[in-house]
This record gives sequence, C-alpha cells and structure tokens, in this order.
Amino acid sequence: MRPASWLFAGRAGKLRAKPKRGASSIAMLIPLKPVALNERVVPRRSLQAPRARLRRADRELGVAAIRRGCVWRAALLLTLAGCEVGSPGISIGHHTARDTGAGGAVDVPVHAPVNVPIDVPSAGADGGAQGEPPPVSIPGTGCILAADSRDESYAIGAAARLEGGLRLEAGPSGNCLTPQVSAPGGAPTVEQRSCAAQPNQIWQVRPATSGWFSLVNLERADCLDVSGGDSAPGTPVIVSGCDQSVNQEWQAICAGNDTWQIVSHLGGLALQVTDASRQGGAVLVQEVVQGLPEQAFRVTLRLHAYWSLVDTSEEVGQPWRFSEGPVDETWASPSFDDSSWSEALGPFGDDAAEVSPRGTRWQSPEIWLRRGFSFDPPKGPLSLRVYHRGNTQIYLNGVEAFSGVGPPGGYRVSEVSAEALASVVPGFNVLAVHSLTGDAGAFVDAGLGVFDFP
Repeated sequence: MRPASWLFAGRAGKLRAKPKRGASSIAMLIPLKPVALNERVVPRRSLQAPRARLRRADRELGVAAIRRGCVWRAALLLTLAGCEVGSPGISIGHHTARDTGAGGAVDVPVHAPVNVPIDVPSAGADGGAQGEPPPVSIPGTGCILAADSRDESYAIGAAARLEGGLRLEAGPSGNCLTPQVSAPGGAPTVEQRSCAAQPNQIWQVRPATSGWFSLVNLERADCLDVSGGDSAPGTPVIVSGCDQSVNQEWQAICAGNDTWQIVSHLGGLALQVTDASRQGGAVLVQEVVQGLPEQAFRVTLRLHAYWSLVDTSEEVGQPWRFSEGPVDETWASPSFDDSSWSEALGPFGDDAAEVSPRGTRWQSPEIWLRRGFSFDPPKGPLSLRVYHRGNTQIYLNGVEAFSGVGPPGGYRVSEVSAEALASVVPGFNVLAVHSLTGDAGAFVDAGLGVFDFP
C-alpha cells in the first residue's frame, strides 16, 4: 500500500489508491483529517488506559495489516483493539513515532510533512482590507514554490532551491521590489512599487556560495546588494554592479503560509520594508530577523522569463557582419549592401580572455554590426537582450529600438521601442548595432526575444 503522504488529498482527504486485485474497496472510502506540517497523529488517549482489557497485540497486528494492505483483517483486529479507523483522531501514514501513553510505548503511524490550505480570517482592528490574508507566519503551514508546471514544498525554516527568474512581492502591500528609477548621489535603492509585467521587477537567480544565490535585476543587470557592505541593522538595500561579494548573496527561507524571508549572507539579517509601509516608494532595508509581516515576501518563480528568438553570443558565438567605420548613413537599413563588411562571431570586445574562444577582438573607438534574420513575429511585444560597456544604439530595420549609456554591468533585457516594433515584418529583418568603447573598455553583444512573466 502506498504511503499516506501520496494518498492524502487536501481538506476533504480520501484514500485514493487502487486496491490490489481481490482486495476490498473499503480502503478508498476512509476519510482522513487534514494534517498540519510535522503534526504527530496518535490514537486518542481514551482508547488506551480505559480499555486495558483489550489486547495490545491486536492493535499492533492491525496496524501491520494496514501496512500490508490486508484491509479486512485490519478492520477486524483494530475493532477488537478498540481503535476507531477513520476517526478524526488517527490518520494512516508511512512514518512512525513513539507514543508513551498509559498503554505503554506503541509505534503509531503519522503523516510525513504535508502542506495543506488554511482558512484565513478577515482583517481585524489592526488594519487591512476585508478578507485580505495577513502575510504572517502561521505554525503548521509551510511553503509551496511553483515554477512553471513544477511545485516544490518546503518546511518552515527551509531554504528554497531557486533558478530562473523571480518576482518578490512585499507581504503587507502586494507591491514588487523595484530599483529606484533615479537616485542622485549614489547607487539606486530598492523600493516597493505596483507590480507590472516589466523586466525591472524581475530578478535573475545566479548561484553563489554553496546554498546562497545572487539576484540580478533583469533590466539593469545589477545585483541586489547591502549598501557599503555594512552588516548593521537598518542599512539600505541597493542595486550595484555584480562583484561576487558576500553582501550580494541571499537565501529565501520559508516563513510559513507560502511567504519567505529574504536573508543576507553578510550578517544574517532579513530584507524588510521600512515602517511596515504599504505605500509605493517605501524603501527596503535589512533588519534583525523577527518574523514580522514587513519581512514576509511572496515569490513568483519562472524558469524562463526571457525566450530567445535571435540568440546572443552568451553561450555560442553568433555570426555578424561588422565594420569599424566609417559607414554609410543607410547602414542599418535592410536594403543596405553589407557584402564588403567583415564577418565574425560575437561577442565583440577588447579583452581577449573575455571574448575567447567564441568571440572577436575589437579595439577601435567604435564598431557597427549587422545581422539578418527571418521569422514570423510573435503576438507579444519583442524585447532586446543586450550587454554593452559604452554608449550603444540598436536598430530594427533601420528604426532605433534601444539607446543606452554604458556600462550597465552585464546582460540585461530592455523593451523595444514602439516605432521599431512596427517595422518588424514576417520574413527577412535586420538587427543592427552601433557601439562606442566606454570608460570600462569595449564589449557589445545583442539578441532579440520575448519577455514572458505573468
């Protein structure tokens, strides 16, 4: 007989395993009580000492019979032993715990950890909308992390295994973690803003030290960081260039009720919304882990937040026509004849170790790139995936799609301008790039795809 953690089916739990040939179907009708995470389920005490006259051996044999699938024998023996099969006080499982009641030490079956839904009461006098689920840790519930079609369950206190891209929603407000658009005089802080399907609210997961990860903003290509590498409580959380430092390493720890604490490796402090604010624009800081609502976040995970249509050279060098100038003013147009240009694989950069073996050395002040492709345009809007160190413009069919000032720090996803989107046609199109050498050196690569996040 399969273990009860597999058989258990939510709030109106039923045993649903198919009985063996010749076995009774009664096992399919035994109702089970929803079991909270790590709860120990034991026979009611009233079935032990007051019924000492019943033979303990019958009870033990009955439990063993259940495990072997001998349903009729189990029913008979457990009835003789005085144990009420299917009562709210007992459930059938495949792990055992020692019970030391008046009847002596008895092995009794208990469930493996099972996450079950709970009813959340309406908000009370402490505020919040009617019926709004309070983002707090509730003992007995764990976390379910959904990634596309795959769900993973975690016990309270367990660290999540993350990959792909994720969005972090602040529990009290439902707002999303977003780098500040402009932060004069320093690195951009991180604040909560209304959630939208935008790359600046999506964080790419990168493995770091064992068990820890970095969170790279998909639009800015910067990492979630603790300002100044300061381990003190109250220190602002910012985004800055990824440098593999410990202050850019994080864990998501299950806080219960499908909420998570985002904990810094630097000092073991938790990400927190200042002043427990529900207002957009409230900044994020690190504070001592206390299980507060303002330290609870909901995680939306997608294994693929960006789908490539025209590949970058991140993994495999892609062919480009290129020139280091001067060029004709119609160089980005699909009708331009680039047959006299050189041909090489991307990416292009001045650091031989960085571009080798797949890419091409580029040491001049500027470079022009062209790449033709054919496809049927998708229904959704297109996005660019680009890495550049100097000022860069990207064109689709001669129409400017992107303009950026470097260096952003790594590959990022950016929206394509509406004018450039309108120029895309079924069949042949041209992606063209003009890039300058920046203060941090020369590097450029670009691709085209679809940003897909709910």
